[in-house]
Amino acid sequence: PNLNPNTNPNPNPNPNPNPNPNPNPNPEPQRQRKFLLFTMDSINDYIKNSKSGGPAGEIRIRHALEGALSRLDVVVDVAGSDAEFWRYAAKADAYDAFILDPWTWAGKGWKPRPFIVGQEPKVFILDFFGRPKFPSDELRLDPKHILTAFPTSPANQFLGYSMAPPAPRPKLAQGVLWGKMGRYFQGAGGKEKLRLLEAVAAEAPLVSTLSPGQAPLKHDNMKYVGHLTPEGWQELLATSRFMIGLGDPLLGPSALDAVSNGCVYIDTVYRQPKEMNADAGHRTPGVVYKSQHPYLGEQVGPPYVCTAREGVAEDYLACVRAALAGPPLAPYVPPPFTPESYQDRVAEIFRGVLA
Repeated sequence: PNLNPNTNPNPNPNPNPNPNPNPNPNPEPQRQRKFLLFTMDSINDYIKNSKSGGPAGEIRIRHALEGALSRLDVVVDVAGSDAEFWRYAAKADAYDAFILDPWTWAGKGWKPRPFIVGQEPKVFILDFFGRPKFPSDELRLDPKHILTAFPTSPANQFLGYSMAPPAPRPKLAQGVLWGKMGRYFQGAGGKEKLRLLEAVAAEAPLVSTLSPGQAPLKHDNMKYVGHLTPEGWQELLATSRFMIGLGDPLLGPSALDAVSNGCVYIDTVYRQPKEMNADAGHRTPGVVYKSQHPYLGEQVGPPYVCTAREGVAEDYLACVRAALAGPPLAPYVPPPFTPESYQDRVAEIFRGVLA
């Protein structure tokens, strides 16, 4: 017998002989979250146009977001037309968030869609360039609910997208001309761009995704291949030494595609910075861009990015020569664009509506 008065004769220290660690053995399953998404690039005609050479950067960002939300167990209804959007919106109370863009948040007369007024914590705007203030007095949206493609607008939240690191490929002694629309090489500054292009083409072969009928410059070292599939575009960058931008387009994903494929991106620094999304009605300045791709120019830099002053041929040629002379660069995805970083960022951005 145990005669020690300070010893508990019951070997089970829990006085409850039938402990139940779960006071609620049948908890209610968590309701699946549901988002409604409608942007210009989700419209069926826009998607069709992108497959034949139209703008595709916004589509890429939207697809990445849809995938990340799906991994968070969110159902995303994507409207392909205004009519479809209104059919979904008839059950607006069923949605935990509305993802729109600078064109789809408003209806006629630039009046906010009625079902989002008063629901500002649930409204998010995909705005490629960003803006310091949302341009509506009726929809009082926190600028942090404006989501941008790159971290270039401090007032907003950086959304971005994700990229898997590509496999390295043998490099050819050639460059890529950035810009798939002929207007990028016309109008104001067009003659200067053609002089620069001729100087670079004299230094190294250049491949352009303009069609031969849009060729801004006839030169033996210029090859115009026309619209490429996404796979063909990645292949071109993976086998090229550099990609050169002459000022347009601004801030596109193509520059990051180049870097990710170990292809030096030559970034044009503007004489006069460009201002995007200024709001004259509210006297609100826009987002200022000092170069064609300031994220890569300022936050990634050498050896993957080489900067050239706008119009200064010597700068561009120095970048081209360095890209051709140095050892081939390995593929590189900047940390904010890795799949893991992107997924974590999406979860944080939408934490308030997912809780």
